[in-house]
Amino acid sequence: MVARICYRGGYRELEAVHRSLRAWLRDNGYRAAGPAREAYLVGPDEVSDPRELLTEITIPVVPAPSIALLLDEPFATALDWTRKVLRVYDFEVVGELDVRAMLHARPGEPVEDYTILSACHPGLAQRALAADREAGLLLPCTVVVRAVEGGTRVEVADPEVLAAALPLADLLPVAAETRRLLIAALRAARETDQVTTSEVTPR
Repeated sequence: MVARICYRGGYRELEAVHRSLRAWLRDNGYRAAGPAREAYLVGPDEVSDPRELLTEITIPVVPAPSIALLLDEPFATALDWTRKVLRVYDFEVVGELDVRAMLHARPGEPVEDYTILSACHPGLAQRALAADREAGLLLPCTVVVRAVEGGTRVEVADPEVLAAALPLADLLPVAAETRRLLIAALRAARETDQVTTSEVTPR
């Protein structure tokens, strides 16, 4: 797979275009599998006005093992938002592990605020099990919420990557739909600082 963007304009802005493409990869659950390449579809030997230059940037990509989001909010707020938006998208939080509390009494380096949520979408779980009883290996979805410098990082194990790693071809459509809903939920979490959770609706 290849991510591609075309930019019309001078070369001074190309770094910003590269950043925009990398941000798109991050927000859509992909990672670069090789270096970015530039192709000059309309070069300086063809036009004199820099605004007419046309550059194509491509990056080979693969699905990232996780879908991640950085929130500019403290851990407790981000964790609460994550629980709420998962429910908005019909995921039930069936388990929650406070890793920091679990490891508190053990020797070793202290762990930051770090919670693992187990989330399950009943409708998609039913479809997955109907397709293949081994689908239970992929259930529920693992959602990690952890404190980082400057905010909180939310990471979700990519169901498409997990399904592709197992010989369970019948589950790929369900995994793709699960992935779509998880990405939508993470995007909603990012927007929750501007709207209340009750105003967030599935897309």
